[in-house]
Amino acid sequence: MCLLVPDISVGRGFATYVKSTGSNFYGTHKTYLHSFPDGRVVDANRYHIDALPEFIKYIHEKWIPENAEKYFKARDPLALDYLPKLLGTRGELIQ
Repeated sequence: MCLLVPDISVGRGFATYVKSTGSNFYGTHKTYLHSFPDGRVVDANRYHIDALPEFIKYIHEKWIPENAEKYFKARDPLALDYLPKLLGTRGELIQ
């Protein structure tokens, strides 16, 4: 089974998004050491579960339209075939 998980840039992007939008979750996160299967250990932010809808909004409205093409082109070019199905003809995420 292949599991594709977003990389560190998604978390960093969300942290920037939370700050730039004036979110109530800005500054409320805790940090923890996150271990990757390849042995890397990084500091990561952990937000309250109530931030999940805001994270989903960030993924749908910012990350996919602005970063998904570059991200998948480098990591999984076959996934590029599915982006138009997600984004529609004007680059807007299909709900």
